[in-house]
Amino acid sequence: MGGQLEPGAIRLKNAIDALKENNNDKTKLYKEHIEALKNFDTSIINDKTFSIINDPFDLNILTDLLIASLLKYLSASW
Repeated sequence: MGGQLEPGAIRLKNAIDALKENNNDKTKLYKEHIEALKNFDTSIINDKTFSIINDPFDLNILTDLLIASLLKYLSASW
């Protein structure tokens, strides 16, 4: 079973991607991107690596991603 973002989440994802591609310059965005970002505090992603990934909604894949992330976190903590 594949995962699917809701239309609003897709618009937000595309707007964030466009914002990052334009070095956080909102004046270079299309109207639909500006509209999608109107309620999103873009300052929280300034100077950060940030992306939204639409992973498949599959328990085995999500479990593997969780384990990999946990191991990465633990190895960085030591």
